[in-house]
Formats: sequence, C-alpha cells, structure tokens
Amino acid sequence: MEIKLNMNATDNRDLLLEAIDNYDLYSKKQQSILKALVQVAINNVAEISTKSLGELLEISYQNTFIILRRLVSDGFIEKVKAPDQKYSSYRLIDEKLNYLIKLYYNKQSLSKK
Repeated sequence: MEIKLNMNATDNRDLLLEAIDNYDLYSKKQQSILKALVQVAINNVAEISTKSLGELLEISYQNTFIILRRLVSDGFIEKVKAPDQKYSSYRLIDEKLNYLIKLYYNKQSLSKK
C-alpha cells in the first residue's frame, strides 16, 4: 500500500479514522473529537460549535474546549471564524493528517515484519 503524502487526507476518510484511532499519543476523548471533526467536515472545514461537539460526544464543554485548543496547538486543526458566524469553525490541516496516515502505515508495516 502506497501513501501519497500530498493527497487531501480526507480523501481516504476510513484510513484517516483508523490512523486517528491508532495514534497513541492522544487519549480516547482527544481521538474522538478529532474523528468527529473529520466526519462532519465538508471541504476540510468542520462547522460545529464547541458546545454541540461536546454534547454529540458526551464530553463536557470545558474538556471539549481544552482538547480543541490542544488540536490547534498540535497543528491538526486551525480555528477559523467568518464574520457572519456566531461560532468558530475548524479547518483540518492536511499536512498533519497525512502525517498521521503515514505514521499508521509505518507502524502497520513494522508489525508485519
């Protein structure tokens, strides 16, 4: 299996979700928030409020906010706000998501040896 690092990471959503599930540097809650953003994103932008995201995943508003801030600082997402929106949207960062896919692929290759 060959991974193209310059592809849109969300083009292969199933593989990306699997890679997120196997990213052991994040807790299950962090993984679930990143996966939810990937699943609701259209054209790499997830338009969902922090409150709605937390309610959807049954994670407190405070924890959701902290995790989103961590995902931004780690470079997986970027917070964007259009002037006509009451809430922020989150842009998925392909370079970092492709890194997750490549890391997952490398771990899979290593375990097959």
